[in-house]
Amino acid sequence: TTLNLKAVHVPAMSGCFAVKEAIAGATAGAASLAVTYPLYTVVVQLQVQADAPLPQAEATLKGSGVPRAGRRSARATLRAALRGKGWKAFFKGLQPALIAVFVQSGFYYWFYELFRVWHGAPVAGAPGLHLLLGFEAGVATTLLTNPLWVISTRQMTACNGSATENLSMLSALWVVLKEEGLRGLFSGVGPALVLCSNPAIQFGTAQAVTRRLDLGAPLLSLGTRSFLAGSVSKIVSTTVTYPLQTVKICLQRSEKNSEHAFEAVANVWRSDGPRGFFRGLRFKLLQTSVNAGLLFNFRMQALRVLSAPTFPWSETERCLLPR
Repeated sequence: TTLNLKAVHVPAMSGCFAVKEAIAGATAGAASLAVTYPLYTVVVQLQVQADAPLPQAEATLKGSGVPRAGRRSARATLRAALRGKGWKAFFKGLQPALIAVFVQSGFYYWFYELFRVWHGAPVAGAPGLHLLLGFEAGVATTLLTNPLWVISTRQMTACNGSATENLSMLSALWVVLKEEGLRGLFSGVGPALVLCSNPAIQFGTAQAVTRRLDLGAPLLSLGTRSFLAGSVSKIVSTTVTYPLQTVKICLQRSEKNSEHAFEAVANVWRSDGPRGFFRGLRFKLLQTSVNAGLLFNFRMQALRVLSAPTFPWSETERCLLPR
């Protein structure tokens, strides 16, 4: 089966609307992560602590003052980070993370809208179908952007002497490819693919919450309803999939080609038991709910701007679409 690409006249709610969704989603994703990045940094540092073997229980990440083992509390982690590099510790790896989330969000919303058109799904309603759309878009986006998140995670948690520390995104990608091959760039892709259920659950829940708010609280502003839908749906999806997120972060942090998902799971279990898979969950729920609420809000505002008459979007445009 071949994919024939041809220019065709399509309604704005298909191909061209998918481009608008991609631009709005990418912009909103980067903006919301920038606001919540310090919390995200704390969450990742807590997650990777649980992966350290027990003999290293008191070791710290050199240069950042952040403990490696899964024995310190969030408060102790915050104090150690502040003693190490001060407030800069909470913005370590910000640039690659913003690049990764910009690309990921843009591709996700583009695929989501494109798949919606292919399936003939309505823009609102049909939460079951939107679950499927979210999963499909998540798989496509994960395969495209996993290498970017590997670099982002490694630079955020890098020790002194790490091969990717202080490198640009392209330079770090080349170093990992040269030293570890494609396997290094796609470390953690297994749990990441399973985690595609996260945005699927989120968007399916968001559709249901949005309908409830439209019916039960019609006087709320569009921005408030978008924020609430994004926050509630993300809290649900994050809680369900958090153990897999912990395993994925531990795999992406590792520079050992030999580490597999089962090994990461065993390390977390030996270090902290079942609770190790939920280290940092409270911070994650705070960060991810605020981040998702801001993303939904920023995205709606961006779509409103992109839909203004000053932008060259019309009812029918020539767009390159798979046929």
